[in-house]
Amino acid sequence: MEIRKLTQNDEAQAVSFLKNHVETSLFLLSDIELGGFNYQGRLYQAEFWASFNAQGEITNIVAHCWNNMVLLQTPEVETARALHAHFRQVTTRPVGGFMGLKAHVEQAIRETGLGDKPLSMDGNEVLYKVVLEKIIMPDFDASKARLKPISELDRDIFHRWQVDYEVEALHRTPGSQLEKDIGDTLQGVIDTGNRWFLDYDGEPVSMVGFNARIPEIVQIGPVWTPVDKRCNGFARIGLALALEQARDKDGVKTSILFAENPAAAKAYIAIGYKAIGDYKLAMFKHDHTLN
Repeated sequence: MEIRKLTQNDEAQAVSFLKNHVETSLFLLSDIELGGFNYQGRLYQAEFWASFNAQGEITNIVAHCWNNMVLLQTPEVETARALHAHFRQVTTRPVGGFMGLKAHVEQAIRETGLGDKPLSMDGNEVLYKVVLEKIIMPDFDASKARLKPISELDRDIFHRWQVDYEVEALHRTPGSQLEKDIGDTLQGVIDTGNRWFLDYDGEPVSMVGFNARIPEIVQIGPVWTPVDKRCNGFARIGLALALEQARDKDGVKTSILFAENPAAAKAYIAIGYKAIGDYKLAMFKHDHTLN
């Protein structure tokens, strides 16, 4: 077995490995498309480490992202143990959390020595999938509903929605630091072209986005409706319109998402999503160095 940091020469092999686990690798694959494979500390970039078998094939990948999150695709438990030990020794940046299959995240937290560190978020979520040809469109007045690019939403409203979403869904702490973080990232979100809002009868009522995508698959996030607009089906309408647009204009075949909230899951199931597995997002209250 070999364990080492990946270079640009390994990109094709890494992408091939990740595509063999595509439904739980969308963040990794999308970030490689957006940020490339040469880490320079920029948005969407990551440092990659991998284990290899005797035939030179990748068996596990750990990606330490620009934002200090660690993304995991570590299906081989025994070699993943050695990979985590190596990562713990060589990484020079702090770790803010882990994302991946539940078993992968729990193993990584345990074997990097962070099991006793308090979490701000410990999300055990269900992974859902829908083939876009089988979307069940909700009943709504199509003359009133318009899906519009988030760039057309008033900037102050977008900022407030994003703050409220991150406090509610990601358990971020309200305050000046969060306000600054959101302000620093809004333009980047707009520039991706992967965020929209639902205008219903002339009023902005919810937002929906793709937080990762490759040509044939999109991963949903966020789906969020302000508290005073809830219980009207707006999130379901916005999501269905975004998926319909991705299918008809971009040729996307499949969508995945993960959800913990029962009400949100009910909305997703109603338009055709089916549970296919699990996913875990663990975020520490503070970033931690490993060595």
